Amino acid sequence: DIGADAGQSASLSTNNPSSYFNIQARGASQALFNGSIDGNLGDVIVPSSGDYVIQVYLMRNAARRGERADFSLRIEVTGGGSSALPPDYADGLTGGPDFWQVANVPPGDRLNVRSRPSSQATIVARLRNGIILRNRGCRMNGQTRWCRVERRDGSSSGWAAGKFLVESGGQ
Repeated sequence: DIGADAGQSASLSTNNPSSYFNIQARGASQALFNGSIDGNLGDVIVPSSGDYVIQVYLMRNAARRGERADFSLRIEVTGGGSSALPPDYADGLTGGPDFWQVANVPPGDRLNVRSRPSSQATIVARLRNGIILRNRGCRMNGQTRWCRVERRDGSSSGWAAGKFLVESGGQ
């Protein structure tokens, strides 16, 4: 467990490419960071003050090969924090709507959907305003809210900057 205040930045990394970690608030059902999806370098803004659990694990394929789980985990919590971070939408980062609609992309441009929650990650899809996407959860990376999204038919998925997503009824 680590204690952190709302608004502080938590950075974690592991030096073993087969070891991953999850970060979640104590008692929460959804992780703020999921290493098997997000990689082995985590940088999150803590949404609310409290205790956070870090779960470190070895991927099953590495365990089957008999690999050892030697690793070092660097944890750094910085920043002064605040009494509370305002949520980006009604449910903050832990819930949200079932569906998003791509919106506010400038005319003639498309929303870049990326392989990881970073503007430097590979573009996996480019979507026009109006496209409806399934919400798979959001997290902070630096000052940007990134949401994991997928097309309703499941044909593609990735991460999109939350400022270009608005709640949708899924129609």
